[in-house]
Amino acid sequence: MSTSEILLTQTVEAHQWTNKLIDAVPFGKWDETPPTIESNISWQVGHLITSQHYHAIMCVHGVQGELMEKIPFRDYAKLFAFGSPASDCVGRVNPENLKSHLVLVQEWSEKLIKNLTEEEMDEPLHATKMPNPVAKTKFQAISWNIKHIMWHCGQIAILRRLVSHPVDFGIKKPE
Repeated sequence: MSTSEILLTQTVEAHQWTNKLIDAVPFGKWDETPPTIESNISWQVGHLITSQHYHAIMCVHGVQGELMEKIPFRDYAKLFAFGSPASDCVGRVNPENLKSHLVLVQEWSEKLIKNLTEEEMDEPLHATKMPNPVAKTKFQAISWNIKHIMWHCGQIAILRRLVSHPVDFGIKKPE
């Protein structure tokens, strides 16, 4: 299996985990912000949209004009990037729009990763206004993106437990 195939498989699995976790939380609960974690599903999803766009798309492939026309990344960056408090987004973004934008970014990044060659993995990143703080190569950016998604899956799982219900991993208790 090639490096790009491994990264694609891991990316798809991280997306599946994310979607499994958020799909079980009703949209009406996405803005609930428990004081124990001081975050909410809306912020987590918005943050994943902006971070995946940056790490897996812009840094690796450059600006994708068609995608930029479909998602308000500038508005989202103000609400969901750089440690913005989760309270800033409450009531400002429709959860259904966030979900559809997340799926679009996921599909776009998967398509682009699928088309990367083995040789491209060691290439330097595309120049962006803000240099990537964790990666120098395309491989590093995609690898970090996967880890970052899964880190937020942990936070989403805690939020899901607090505002909706615990995650069912399908594990059966021994009798």
